[in-house]
Amino acid sequence: MTRFVLKSLALLVLSLVIGAAAAPLLPKAILAAASPALGPVLLSSALTIVFALCLAGRSSGGVASRALLLLWLIFGLQANNLVETLIFDIGLPRPELWRFYLHGFVSTAVLALAIAWAAGPPLPAASRAPRPLSATLGRLAVVAVVYIGVYFTAGEAIYPYIASFYGAFRLPAVTTIVPLALTRGLVFGLLALALVERLGPGQRRGPLWVAGLFSVVGGVAPLLMPNPFMPDYVRYAHMVEVGISNVFFGLFAGALLARDERMPG
Repeated sequence: MTRFVLKSLALLVLSLVIGAAAAPLLPKAILAAASPALGPVLLSSALTIVFALCLAGRSSGGVASRALLLLWLIFGLQANNLVETLIFDIGLPRPELWRFYLHGFVSTAVLALAIAWAAGPPLPAASRAPRPLSATLGRLAVVAVVYIGVYFTAGEAIYPYIASFYGAFRLPAVTTIVPLALTRGLVFGLLALALVERLGPGQRRGPLWVAGLFSVVGGVAPLLMPNPFMPDYVRYAHMVEVGISNVFFGLFAGALLARDERMPG
C-alpha cells in the first residue's frame, strides 16, 4: 500500500509538470480565463491516476501496450465528451477545438506511459471463450442504442436545474443530437470492449471497471475542474448526471461485451 501511495503521489506531481509544459498548446484566451484553484486540479488528476494505475496493474501486455490502452481509454473519453461542443455552442472557440484535442492527446500520452511503467509487471493474457465478430458488432450496436436512452433520460432529469444556463443558447434539434449520441455510444462501447478484453486472468470485475471508467474518469474527474464556459452550478449538475448514469451504463456495457474466461484444463 505504501508503494502504491508513493507511486500515485509521484505520478500526480508528474501530471502537474506535464500539464504546465503542455499548457501552451491551449488557446491563449483559455489560459487567461483559467481558474487558479489548485485543489480541484489535484483531486481530478488524483482520481484519474489512481484508477489508471490500478487498471494497468490488472491488465495484460507490456509497458508500451498498456500505455496505448490507457491512452485510448483516457483520451478516448476526453475526445468523446469534447465532441459535444460541435453541436452545443456554449462559447468554446470551435476553430481552435483542435488545440484541446492536441493538448489532451500529448499530455495523456506522456502520463499513460509513466503510469504503465509504474504499474509493474503485467498479468498474462486471459484465455476467453470465442465470440463471432458479428455477435460483437451486434452487442456494440445495442450499447450505442442504449446510450441514446441513457443520454436523454439523464439529461431530462437535471434540465430543470440548468435550464437558465442553456436557455441563453440555441439548443440543437433532436435530429441533430440523436446521430451524435449514437456515435458517442458506439465509441463508449469500443472503450468498454478494449478494457474488458485486456483484463488479466481471474479479473472478473470487468463491468465494475467499465462503470468506474465512464463515471469517474469520464465524468466526475473532468467536471471537478472549473472552466470558463460553464458556471459551477451547471458543472455540479452535470457531475451528478454523468456520475450516476454512467455507472449504470458502464455496468450494462461491460456485462454485455465481456467474454467468459476459459479455465485451464
